[in-house]
Amino acid sequence: MLDFNPRPSMAQRINALVDAALVVEREATPPRTYLGASRLGHPCERALQFEFACAPKDEGADFNGQTLRIFAIGHQLEDLAIRWLRAAGIDLVTQKRDGSQFGFSVAGGRIRGHVDGVIADAPAALGLRAPALWECKTMNAKNWRACVKDGVTVSKPVYAAQIAIYQAYMEPSVPGISAAPALFTAINKDTAELHHELVPFDADLAQRMSDRAVRILQATDAGDLLPRIAATLGVALLGSGDQRGIHDLASHRKIALLVQLPVESLHHPLEPAALGQPVAKQPDRVLVRRLLAEVKTRKSHPGKPILQHELRACVR
Repeated sequence: MLDFNPRPSMAQRINALVDAALVVEREATPPRTYLGASRLGHPCERALQFEFACAPKDEGADFNGQTLRIFAIGHQLEDLAIRWLRAAGIDLVTQKRDGSQFGFSVAGGRIRGHVDGVIADAPAALGLRAPALWECKTMNAKNWRACVKDGVTVSKPVYAAQIAIYQAYMEPSVPGISAAPALFTAINKDTAELHHELVPFDADLAQRMSDRAVRILQATDAGDLLPRIAATLGVALLGSGDQRGIHDLASHRKIALLVQLPVESLHHPLEPAALGQPVAKQPDRVLVRRLLAEVKTRKSHPGKPILQHELRACVR
């Protein structure tokens, strides 16, 4: 009797085993216990709240093996970009002395960010100022072309928000990093083309993202469910121009807690303020505002690079 039932090919059987192994590996990875600063530009605050609270995903909604492979390839391409930029003469610091990534932690470690790198020096012909944040992303050809055409701020606002908040909160550990435009690198995964652009520090965007991080922490602590995208309080998102501060209690449901996210660098801890401190006892809206006042009087130094040992001392 003939068997007309289709049988998986060798490729399908091998890929199924690979993907299953990747899924098992991911499931064994401890979940994040903090709100990732790189995600703050996501348009839905409820989605971010679910991520922060480690809410279980719907069945089938988690990343499958193919998606995990895409992520892994992206990480490898970013490592290649680091090597290429260094070969081009750019002094790019990407790791602490112990080999781990460096970054920042705010609100008692409940919000964290890990940066791709910091440019300590570059060939004079490039006109790059140092120190400068470096962020790298990989994209398919369609998204890459949009990024080249419109710039990262328009084509990928989540990335723009990530850059702004990183520049703000890395300032205590790498002084001057918010005074110099960040260098954003995009890799076309289909053609290996590279796009580089300078992204000036957007103080208002950093403030809005910091404000919404406060909302997410407050709502989660209070057991309140934040609205979905369209109904989000104030919709203080990218390009909205919403300048209302934490002190505008009517716009924040009269919540008067945790208005200052005290920065404590992962590598140069600062003394954090106590969580839950009332508005009246806080002199600033959020630390970003205080940083801006300092940045206005500080300039980066074109042609006067930070010495390698000085930068490494900042991020150790």
